[in-house]
Amino acid sequence: MNLDLPRTTTAGTCNPTIAQLEELNEMLNILVSGIETLTNDEQCLTHEALQIQITLSTLAAEQSKVKLSIEESNIFLEGVKHNQDLSSLQEKVDDLQFNAQSERLTSIYSPPFYSSPNGYKMRACLYLNGNGNACCIRMSLFFVLMRDLNDPILKAFAEYNRDQYIPTKVQNSEYKCLITDANDLDTGRFYDPRTRQTFKFDHLRREPSDYEHYQPDEKSEIWRLALEKELTVYIKERYPYGSCTVIGRSNIDTITLATFIESHKFEPKNFWNGRWRSNWSFTFSKGQHTCELTGLIKVQVHYFEDGNVQLVSSKDITEIIQLQDEIMTAKEIIRIIRQAEDNYQQAVNENYQVMSDSTFKALRRQLPITKAKIDWEKITAYKIGSELKNI
Repeated sequence: MNLDLPRTTTAGTCNPTIAQLEELNEMLNILVSGIETLTNDEQCLTHEALQIQITLSTLAAEQSKVKLSIEESNIFLEGVKHNQDLSSLQEKVDDLQFNAQSERLTSIYSPPFYSSPNGYKMRACLYLNGNGNACCIRMSLFFVLMRDLNDPILKAFAEYNRDQYIPTKVQNSEYKCLITDANDLDTGRFYDPRTRQTFKFDHLRREPSDYEHYQPDEKSEIWRLALEKELTVYIKERYPYGSCTVIGRSNIDTITLATFIESHKFEPKNFWNGRWRSNWSFTFSKGQHTCELTGLIKVQVHYFEDGNVQLVSSKDITEIIQLQDEIMTAKEIIRIIRQAEDNYQQAVNENYQVMSDSTFKALRRQLPITKAKIDWEKITAYKIGSELKNI
């Protein structure tokens, strides 16, 4: 009896401990389950956040489309406002019909539309009786530009104008200024050394504006003026539709002069256009007796009556000139330019003669498609035979 009492007491003492351990184990299981639930909830929330971000970006894109749609609707409504009166609308329709029937130049413009969701705004123009240039053009597409310096189409216009030496009429001058890389100030402005002024240039309309005074380079100006005077006389003698610009620059010990010549004549009604371009430049330092004159002549002619024929030709020229004073040096340069351009013009004419006499004849078919020569003395008999077959 006495031996069993301590054993009973020990069992009674361990039972509460085991119960506490079991309770702790259950609590740990509950905590682990809660952590797993929180982890799953976190993953679900992360996925939902990604879905919301995608939805927001889609909504932003749709919002821009809606804005464009609203703009187009407003433009359409503005047009409807002017045509709410049925009588005025009927008058416009009658006028349009009358002009079309009387073969007058009549055009209809479409509302703006977009080349793609992120593309350019465009408009179509329908010419009911042609566009008046004898080219049988019935429809044209127009880009509505953003009028921004970063617009890639405007950049293309600017690059084209500089490359083609486009002439523009500036204020206070009877002479035109050429648009080139040499007188580009990289701020949308160009300078005319002849009138000593800078101006903004609209590459789309080809119009100058916002004139400001320009201080020329003092070191090279006396040389530039002498060359400009001689070149102007040369242009008047040789190019009835020509223009020229002379640019002068200097650094510590050298002077650089560049001349640009442009002459064009466009005859779209006669189905041809043509342009002549040339530029000449040289650099020298004080005390130098000779220097190298480099030139580039470019000619482009386009003939498009019942076809598409173009002449695109260029020639690089290098000459050594003797440096004297500014007046004699200018005369020597013009002499070299005159001789080089005359020789080039003569070479082009000779090549045309060679092409006419040999090249074009070589392209002609040697025999008819039947591979047999025609006996022209019996051509009447051939005709009578074909007529008899049709009886």
